[in-house]
Amino acid sequence: FALFHDISDLYGANHVLALIFTNLLAFFLTAILTGFLAERARASEKALKKKEIDYEELESVNSIIVSTLDSGLVTVNSQGRVRVFNRYAAELTGIEQQAAYDLPFSEIFPEVDLAKTGNLQDSRHESIYKSKSGEKRILGVKSAPLLDKEGHSIGAVVDMLDVTDLRAMESRLKRADRLAAIGELSARIAHEVRNPLASISGSVQLIAESGAVPDADKRLLAIIQRETARLDSMLSEFLQYARPFPPVIRRFSLKNLITELSTLLQGDSRFSAVKITDLTQEPLEVHADHDQIRQTVWNLLLNAAESMPDGGEIRIESHLGKAASAAEKDFLFLSFTDTGCGIDPASMVTVFEPFFTTKQGGTGLGLANVYRILEAHKGSIAVESQLGSGTRFTISLPLSSES
Repeated sequence: FALFHDISDLYGANHVLALIFTNLLAFFLTAILTGFLAERARASEKALKKKEIDYEELESVNSIIVSTLDSGLVTVNSQGRVRVFNRYAAELTGIEQQAAYDLPFSEIFPEVDLAKTGNLQDSRHESIYKSKSGEKRILGVKSAPLLDKEGHSIGAVVDMLDVTDLRAMESRLKRADRLAAIGELSARIAHEVRNPLASISGSVQLIAESGAVPDADKRLLAIIQRETARLDSMLSEFLQYARPFPPVIRRFSLKNLITELSTLLQGDSRFSAVKITDLTQEPLEVHADHDQIRQTVWNLLLNAAESMPDGGEIRIESHLGKAASAAEKDFLFLSFTDTGCGIDPASMVTVFEPFFTTKQGGTGLGLANVYRILEAHKGSIAVESQLGSGTRFTISLPLSSES
């Protein structure tokens, strides 16, 4: 207190009290400000922590989306090296995601051109991808530049989808529509031709049977009868193609049918130097029209034998599996492989169309009829061939009668 009195005597009591009040107020305001700043710091820390959690959640969601895409998603940097390589891309190429990282994109997909992404425009095109096994697949490719905050290109994002089966299905649908139109028009023409042809054949037969016809004319009339009979047979075959009967479905053993036909054809001169090797496995039971499938197998065996005039071998093999057009159903796949002359690439496109044939005297309706029969059974036929190295026809038939 003595010190207080001395100070108060020196400065005055009012000055001292004002000084004490000012310091107390300063301490109080400092405490309030410190508390406010501490609260702000705590709030900022919570907000930052929440944002970090949100970023982790966003990264996790993005990772799940990228990995479960039903298309190949690949990102590359400005040097064209892979950064993101999702599950679909790994399954498509057979390269693990870890192994693909930092590989040149052009090394994995040499046929895919990313040059168009440099002009800041989206690019869409189709490209061929050749797998390690040598199988060629058609890829639908979409690519776009990857940009930084300033809008500069730092790489590219590429989305790829295997559209091989889709393009094959489109080709089959186009072919089916074309064949249906041709068949309907041609059936009308064939029907109109058949009636006068029957009249010509009957008239010629009556003339030939009369006794007033010289022998030389009889030979000419015999030629007319033979050719009209051949035309009538061809028209019958064509009408069967143009206006097929709906299949009568029943269950039967395809193995027995193949064995029966193989034995029967051994007596045909076209099979004298041809060996039929049946490698099919039991059971081979299908729900189908017995007569139509018998005609299908007959045509395919005959077609194979005629491609080997100097002899050879026909291998018949089978396996069960899923078809691309109906993955939920089980199919029987039956292949006929010959060692004949093969089919040139230009003919592969039209091999199932009516009246297309490379054989002398052929009608060009055998394979067209096979195609129609399998189409009616909700099955399919495919051909693989190399000129001079033989041909393989593979048919598919659904095992279930629900198809």
